[in-house]
Formats: sequence, structure tokens, C-alpha cells
Amino acid sequence: MPIPDEILYLAPFVIVLSYTIFGATGFGSALITIPVLAHVLPLTFVVPLGLLLDFSASLLSGVRFRREVNRREIYALLPFGLAGTIIGVVLLVTVPRQPALLALGLFIAGYGFYSFWNHEITRTVGRAWAALAGTLGGIVGAVFGTGGPLFVIYLSRRIRKTKELKATLAAVFTLQTSGRIAVFAVSGLLLRSDLLLSALLLFPVMLLGLRIGNRVHDRLPRQAVMQGISVLLVLSGASLIYRAIVAE
Repeated sequence: MPIPDEILYLAPFVIVLSYTIFGATGFGSALITIPVLAHVLPLTFVVPLGLLLDFSASLLSGVRFRREVNRREIYALLPFGLAGTIIGVVLLVTVPRQPALLALGLFIAGYGFYSFWNHEITRTVGRAWAALAGTLGGIVGAVFGTGGPLFVIYLSRRIRKTKELKATLAAVFTLQTSGRIAVFAVSGLLLRSDLLLSALLLFPVMLLGLRIGNRVHDRLPRQAVMQGISVLLVLSGASLIYRAIVAE
């Protein structure tokens, strides 16, 4: 299959922006990549593409902080995340495009509003919430490629040390995306030459975005970066909701 034209003229700009955000905040790349590219490419192409790039970015970022990883939190999340991924893959290949786009738009916009208005959280939640966070994160990640925020919300209420939180998130994203890669491969969603070649072509662009994001992280207040991301998420989600409603 030939590489879609959108991979050559649109995707590089989207990927640079997405992984600049990832480098600056430690998460959030798929929340930009998926909704924007879903306007011009099928979800069954966009989600696996984002998955391959996210795995690479998480692995590269996680190696640096591996000694700070909270393994107990990972052990609690991953079994439920895998179960949710399997459920999500089934939904991805069976759910009609328009309802999927509407659900994606609502999720993105809702999380954008939440993150914009959310203040510093001081209450710690119990580990029992790992079952819900892991399952929903796996489902949303498999269907929309955006499960990261659910893990961020949960772990931010479990871990207080910044370095430990970043390290654990990186490890969770690496392991969870590797599990999704295995499930996607078995389901046949990754066995496409155009998809694999597109990911290979966009890999250097992803590295560029990471490098820019790391520099942004060192120069700008984190609160300003997070609020900017929230605005982008709301706009992206709203555009997808509009597209799903007015599409014939």
C-alpha cells in the first residue's frame, strides 16, 4: 500500500507539536496526534501509528529515570490495563466511525476542561482505584490512543515526589504501550506496510519534538504549559464533536 499523502504534508507538523508537548510535560502526545490526524485518516490507521511513536518516546524518556520507578504502583495497574486493552481492541474494529469520533471528541474536550480547572490535589486515593484506572486506561488507550491521562490522574494522587511520579509514568506508558503493540499485532492492526513505513518516516520528527519539548520544559513554568495544553485539547475535542455531528 502507498503511504497516505497526509503523512507527508500534515503529519510532520502534528508530530512535532505532539512530542514537544510530551517532552515538556511527560505525557499528552496522543491527545493532539489522534484527534487532529483522525480528521483525515481512519482511526484504525491513526491509533496504531500513534502507538508506535508513543512507545518509542516513552522508552527513550523512561530510561533516564528508571531508578526512581515505583514498582508497586506498576504491578497494581498493569493487569487491569492489559484487560482493558483487549476490550478496547475489540471495540476499535467494531465501533462505527461516527460514534467513535463523537466519543473521542467528548473525552478530549472533557479532559481539557478538567485539567484547565483542576487545582493542586492533596488527597491520596486508595490502591483499589487501580482496577478502574487501569481498565479504563487500557480501553481508552486501545480505542483512541489516549489512555495516558487516566494513568496520570490516578498516579498523581498516589505519588507525591515529582521525579518518582515522572519515572513511574514513563515506565507505565512503556509497558502499557508494549502490551498494546502485542495485542494490535495479533489482531492484524499493525501488519500494514504503509503504517510501518509511516512510523519509520515520522520517527526523526518525533525525536525533534522531544528535543524541543525538553528545552521548553526547562524555560517555562509548568502551570503555563499545562494550561496551554488544556486549551488545545478543548479546541481539538470540540472540532471532532462538530465533525461527528454534521458528517453525513
